[in-house]
Formats: sequence, C-alpha cells, structure tokens
Amino acid sequence: WKGHLGAIGCNAVISSCEKCAQWLQALSVLRSVCDLRAAFDQIGGNAAISACGSCGMWQHASSLLLQMLQSKLSPDEVTYGAMLGACDAGRKWRLAVDVLTDMQARKIAPNMIGFNGAIGACRSLGPWQAALCLLASMLQNRVPTDK
Repeated sequence: WKGHLGAIGCNAVISSCEKCAQWLQALSVLRSVCDLRAAFDQIGGNAAISACGSCGMWQHASSLLLQMLQSKLSPDEVTYGAMLGACDAGRKWRLAVDVLTDMQARKIAPNMIGFNGAIGACRSLGPWQAALCLLASMLQNRVPTDK
C-alpha cells in the first residue's frame, strides 16, 4: 500500500488507527509517509498525536508535535488539543501548562477541549492549585465550560 497511497490516503489510515487506539500502527504509517517523501501534513500529524495520546503515550505525542514544528507545519487548536489530551492521559500536568503557554505564545487560543485536557492532567498527582489557575484562565479568556 505504501507506494499507492498519497497523503490523503495515509491520513485516512492514520485516523482509522487513532479511532481503534492503534498508536503504534499510526506511527508506522506516519513514518512510511515521511520515508516516501510524501507530505507530512497537519491532518496526519494531528491524528497520530491523538492516537498516541489516547493510549497514554505522551512521549510519542510530544515528539510528533516537535517534529511538526521542525517541519515548519503550524500546529492549530486541534494539534494542541490532542497534545493536551495526551498530557491528561499521562498525568503530565507540568507539560500541559507548558503546552498551554506555547499555544498562547503562538497566538492560538486554547479552547474548552484544551483546557479540559490540561485540568485533567492535574487530577492525579498535580497540584489542585494549578487546576484552579487553569480554570481561572479559562474563564478569563471566556472559553465556554462544560454543561
């Protein structure tokens, strides 16, 4: 299949892997796309970050985000939301705060999904004060809360 699928087909395969929590397969497809010099694009990167994050593989998700940045791809709310979901699954509250800081530095407004991921990362071993600060920031930025 490697020689016959373009970026759109590979992205569809990566998205399918994400939905089935097959993060290792998603990374394999993504590596194949890059090896073929096919377009490593935002859609495939977002899906792979999400696939890794949904399985608690925050290290891989973080590595993919860095790869996107090095490839001159512009992460968006979806990218960062997936990364914050990975922080939540991995209980990496400090990383979540760093990701939110990076979003704001890049003028990308965190949405409800992003804030929920960051706040969720605080629920295990993170300090409750960080969760309250994140909630205050969410309200200050007028991000709608869950109902």
